[in-house]
Amino acid sequence: MIADTIDKILELKEQGKTKKEIAQELEISTSTIRVYLNLRVGIDSIKKIEQIKKAISKGYQTSNKISEQTGIISKDILKLSNANRIKLQKNKFKRIKKTSISAPEYLKEIDNLAKNNYTLQEVLAKVEMTQKQLNDYYILYGKIVGVSYKEFIYNTAKNKVLTRLYAEPNLQMLNLTKEPELNWNLLGKIGEEYLKIDGEKIKIKEFLYDDFLLKGKTLQKVKKILACNSMENARQYINITGQYDTWMESKKKISEKNKTQKIELKNERTNLVSLIAQKAINECNGEWAKETAVLVYLKKQKTCELIPLEKLIMLFEAYEFSEKYKIPTSLSLLAKYSNLSCTKQAKIQLKYAGLESLRNKQ
Repeated sequence: MIADTIDKILELKEQGKTKKEIAQELEISTSTIRVYLNLRVGIDSIKKIEQIKKAISKGYQTSNKISEQTGIISKDILKLSNANRIKLQKNKFKRIKKTSISAPEYLKEIDNLAKNNYTLQEVLAKVEMTQKQLNDYYILYGKIVGVSYKEFIYNTAKNKVLTRLYAEPNLQMLNLTKEPELNWNLLGKIGEEYLKIDGEKIKIKEFLYDDFLLKGKTLQKVKKILACNSMENARQYINITGQYDTWMESKKKISEKNKTQKIELKNERTNLVSLIAQKAINECNGEWAKETAVLVYLKKQKTCELIPLEKLIMLFEAYEFSEKYKIPTSLSLLAKYSNLSCTKQAKIQLKYAGLESLRNKQ
C-alpha cells in the first residue's frame, strides 16, 4: 500500500538518510519518493486533505460525491486518500439515462467520462454496454459531436495507468502489459506525458521503468523475462515503451562498474604476486638464478605451458654458469640441462627474464 511506503520513506528520512539512499533501500526512484512525500506533506496536498476530511464529516463518502462538494477531481481524491489512509466507499456507477437526450448527446456524455478519470471498464459498467457496442456508437455518431473512439481508448488507458500508479508504489511497465486494455504502443505514448509535481514536470514513464532494464540486463535475459519469441521482440518492447535510453545508460554504468572491479581485482592480484615474489626472493639468500626463476615463474606465460619452478632454477643456473666462466652454450644445451621439452621454451624464459637471446648452436 502506498501509505506504508510513505511511512517508510519518512522513517528513513528521520534517520538522516538521503533520497538516493532511501531509493536504493526501497528499490524505487528518487522521483517516486518526491511524488509520495508531496502526497503526505506537500502544502497543496495538506489543504486538499483538509477539504476531503471536511466533506467526509458531512456524510460524503465516495470520491465522486466529495469531488462534487470540493471541486477536487476524483483522481486526486483517490490518490490522497490512499496516501493518507483515508477510508472511502466505492463509487456506485449508475447507468446514464439516455431517453431524454439524443444519441449524439449521449455519446458526448460517455466521452466526457474518459476525460474525467474513468477507466474503460468503469465506463462500460456505467453505460451498460460492451466494448463492441460502444465502438459502434462512436462509428455512428462520433463525427457528429467531434469525438473519436481512438482518443476515448487512449484517455481511458491513461486513467488506468494513473489509477494503478497511485495505488501501487512499485508498479512497472511489465505489470501494466497484463491489462487487457493496455498495449505496448499505448504505454509508450502515455509514458511520454508529464505529471506536474511541486511545479516540476516529470514524465510518467519515470515512475514505471522495469527493474530488469534499470539493472542493465542483457537482451537475452530480457527476452527470457518477457517470454518473447525472439530477441528482436524484446528489443521492440524496450523501444516502444520508451525505455531504450534508460536501459542503455544502465548497461553502460554496469559495464563501467564491472570494468572498475576487474581493474581493482587485477591490482589486488598484482600486489599479492609482488608480496609473494618478495617473500620468495628473500628466501633465495641472494642467489641470482633462484631469484630470477621466481620472478619469471610469477609472470603470465601465454605462449607455452607453465614451466615448473625447479626447471627454471636449473635453466638460469646453467645460464649463469656459462656467463660466469665464459663457456660457449646454446639454447639446445640450456633446454637439455634444465629438462625443457624444446629450445623454444628456453628462449621464452630467457626473454621473460630480460636476458640476451642465444643462438641455437646445434
